Amino acid sequence: MLILPSANRVYAGAAVELTRAELEIFGATVLDGRVGAVQTSTVGGVRYVTFDVDGGLSERDTALLGNLSSAYALFEFVGDLLRPVPLTRLDRFDDDLITIQKYPGKTNEQFTKLLLNVTLLASDWAGDLLTRRFRVLDPLCGRGTTVNQAIMYGFDAAGLDRDSKDFEAYQAFLTTWLKRKRIKHRVLESGPVRRERKVVGRRLRLEVAASKEAHKAGDVQSVDVVNADTTRAGEFFRPGSVDLVVADAPYGVQHGSRTAEQGLARDPLALLAAAVPVWARLLRPGGALGISWNTNVARREAAAEHLTAAGLTVQDQPPWRALSHRVDQAIVRDILVAQNPPLTPHPHPHPHRPRDLALSVAEMCLMRLMRGHKVQDRASGEGGGGRRRLTGVGVGGRAVTGSVSGNAWSTEDTPWTSSGRSSTGRPTSVTVIIKGIPAGASTRSTPTSSAG
Repeated sequence: MLILPSANRVYAGAAVELTRAELEIFGATVLDGRVGAVQTSTVGGVRYVTFDVDGGLSERDTALLGNLSSAYALFEFVGDLLRPVPLTRLDRFDDDLITIQKYPGKTNEQFTKLLLNVTLLASDWAGDLLTRRFRVLDPLCGRGTTVNQAIMYGFDAAGLDRDSKDFEAYQAFLTTWLKRKRIKHRVLESGPVRRERKVVGRRLRLEVAASKEAHKAGDVQSVDVVNADTTRAGEFFRPGSVDLVVADAPYGVQHGSRTAEQGLARDPLALLAAAVPVWARLLRPGGALGISWNTNVARREAAAEHLTAAGLTVQDQPPWRALSHRVDQAIVRDILVAQNPPLTPHPHPHPHRPRDLALSVAEMCLMRLMRGHKVQDRASGEGGGGRRRLTGVGVGGRAVTGSVSGNAWSTEDTPWTSSGRSSTGRPTSVTVIIKGIPAGASTRSTPTSSAG
């Protein structure tokens, strides 16, 4: 594989090793472990990444490998000769969507694609890379480099950033670019967002079609960008509505991390502590979160602790740990990827019957509440100060019990031995009981023995 040239000299020097790690991740996740002997070779004075593939490359294999972040050309060894292998890419638009913006602090486009790729490959739907319309959220989107890469792939893209100048710059760029390229699009919302007569942010929502034929067929992508603090992402996006969360955290050199509690700080760990629980709630079960950050200001282990505390499973196998690289003398950038655990496979032979679906959804909601996320008291709008308990019956007859003191949740699973089971041995209802909430708060018990 010939590596794509990079205008960034430092990144070009790291691109070969990063491609090796990315290729190993592709091989382990979507190429059935058939990729081996990944190494760097010099052919004709040019460095290539070489590898073996058991059984050779199929058309699907080359379609997948065509999306490697630094893939420029692929060749097959035939004796001492190189035979070109055609590569196809997901790209639906001209590449100036990615490259035309130039501004200080912009993330390298090849790295942005790498970060999106490895996050996607950690999700439950990695094998659907060529067919699924993923929904991608960049909760620190700046001027939209990751949002644009998601659009390029044909995905639904969302972003959020608190910097009003960055929001305005991206809004002006995207709308101008779409008009200049004569791309079919429709603006659904543009302007301030008001809640209780107060402006809480600004929003740009569009529908975009890659071609006139796609537009006629209703094949449109959604783009949704919000100007608001990332810790308030849950106010603009529904829980469990995002497949991938991809974020390039401030490096603590030119840009710092800002939180409501501490203001501007150079330590990205303060940002992760406040924001990761919010981002994790937005992920669908089986989705993945990927972040990059400067390891000179925060250790990998410390960053991983915040992802684990939010209930995510960090990918810590060798190729996932080989993505660290130098950006400049003050920045060594690394990538950390974690998956939101998927739902337990349904034990019932007919998992799509309405009552069974209701039970599965109820268990998902209960388990998500009790994975260490911060919970807001509906009565006061702040973390409750008293101790509360939450109990529910999970699918498969398992009781789940949790307690909260302030904002700290603890949970435990205990065998469910009560009698109310259906003929299939599963509970006939799922009930959530919240005790100790101040007067005026909303408490519900939700029977699920019917489709409703």
